[in-house]
This record gives sequence, structure tokens and C-alpha cells, in this order.
Amino acid sequence: SVWLYFLNKLIPESDVGLHNFSHIATLIAKGCVDSYIWGILSNSVGIFGRRMLEGDTQSEALRVWHSKIVSVTLMDFQFWPLWAILNFQVIPKKIQVSFVALGAIIWNIYISLVANWESTVHPAPSHSAQSSRSPVAHAKVQFRSGAMGHDIPHHVNEHDSHPEFKLPKWKRERREREWESG
Repeated sequence: SVWLYFLNKLIPESDVGLHNFSHIATLIAKGCVDSYIWGILSNSVGIFGRRMLEGDTQSEALRVWHSKIVSVTLMDFQFWPLWAILNFQVIPKKIQVSFVALGAIIWNIYISLVANWESTVHPAPSHSAQSSRSPVAHAKVQFRSGAMGHDIPHHVNEHDSHPEFKLPKWKRERREREWESG
């Protein structure tokens, strides 16, 4: 990829490794630079873009991004530097891009879950009986409501809905059309 090419020009492969303290420090620095620069940019685009694709307005997507980016960035700093160090030290150069792609698949699953999980954006009121749900009951309601991307048609009345499980705008509109058409 272009990013790995640029990063290898910035911090050459010959300067990283486990040979001595200087090479180890450069290896760690290379992994951190990879994560900090590319990570923040790609995570921001990932969260905001996924919310826009789900039908959010720009202000809704920005609100979700604002509520998620710090925790995602902290998780990024735990995952990607270690993945990058492994990539730059253990993985042969000819398959490094493929190894990064494998990490990206894992990371994108995480980003998709975070970007679409509304619990920190629309917290339940503390006095609500629904706020004491078990994680399993929580997941069942989310599954039934279609918030996990499953398209199970059913009517959710105002007593079954929960602000934590806000459906994307396009899905809410589609359900309204389905109910109106019969």
C-alpha cells in the first residue's frame, strides 16, 4: 500500500529490529507512527462514514464520531502498534500488505460494531426498568429491533422501543412505509 511504502521510506526497514536497543526503539517508534497518524485518520473516516451510510445526517454522524473517537483511538493504540511491530519484525516483506489487510479486517469489524452501537450515545434513563436488563436481554431487543442489521419485519410499539436501540433513519422510514402499505 502507499502508506506502507511511505512509512518504509520514512523509517527504513534496515533501522528496525531486535538487534540492539536502538533498533528496538525504532521498531516501536515505527509501530506507533503507523498507528497514531494512519489510525486517527482512518478511524475518523470509518466512524463518520459508517454513520452516514446508515442514513444519519452529518450532525448525527459527527455527534456519534465525537462520542466514540477517544475510546476508539485508545483501543487503536493498544491493537495497531503491536500488530505493526509484528508486521515489521516477523512477517516477510512480500506479505506485509496482506498481513495489514488481515489486521484491517479484524479492526473494521470492531469499528463497525462501535460505530453502530448506540448505547453510549442514547443512554437509558437510570430510573427506567429497561436499564436493568441483562446483556442477553439487551442483545435480544437489539436483534429484534433490527439494530444489528438483521431485517426481521415486525411491529415495535412505543413500549418495546428503547432509546438505546435507535434504528438508522433509512431503516425507520422503510419500516414506516411497510406498515403503511399493509
